Amino acid sequence: MLDLRTLQAEAENEPFEFIDTKGRRVRLPHLRSLTPRQALALDRNELDVIEEFAPDLMDLPGYMLEAVIKAWFEHCGIDPGKSQGSPHSSKRRGRK
Repeated sequence: MLDLRTLQAEAENEPFEFIDTKGRRVRLPHLRSLTPRQALALDRNELDVIEEFAPDLMDLPGYMLEAVIKAWFEHCGIDPGKSQGSPHSSKRRGRK
């Protein structure tokens, strides 16, 4: 029988952490841990998801925000230069 508690405990979806300009630790969820609704919002505009989890980032200069998004996607195994669909899809998880 599928036990979602076991699946959750075994998942290796470590959040992405970084230090902001004020020295605070900020955490963004691993993209595989997003709900389908959040994943669809990410497909439309990653800024919507960032604003939900770390609204202070929306006040960063563009080059810093781009660096955060790039590092977050790379942490999750996604090429930030390509549109790859939902983070729940096999293509985003690096499977072929």
